[in-house]
Amino acid sequence: MNNQGFINSGYLNNQNGAGSPKPMKKETDFIFRENNKLAGIELKWQNKVNKSDFNNFGLFKNRILLSKKDFEFKTENNLLIIPAYLFLSLI
Repeated sequence: MNNQGFINSGYLNNQNGAGSPKPMKKETDFIFRENNKLAGIELKWQNKVNKSDFNNFGLFKNRILLSKKDFEFKTENNLLIIPAYLFLSLI
């Protein structure tokens, strides 16, 4: 069974173990699942982005922030900032 892929962010609303909705302050644009580990993907079509542009930052251990042109990896936050066109060319 393939245990990876993109899932809808609404998936997280039912993941608190009790089956009842788990409230989220803001939505996360995309979520990638691989081996039951989740990575959040946030899209901000801006020239400059930073850590605070990532919604639900504390919910994900691995994070990808898509931007217009910024490209960097922040090791202290496990945050990859990458231009959207480059990300799309890789998937």
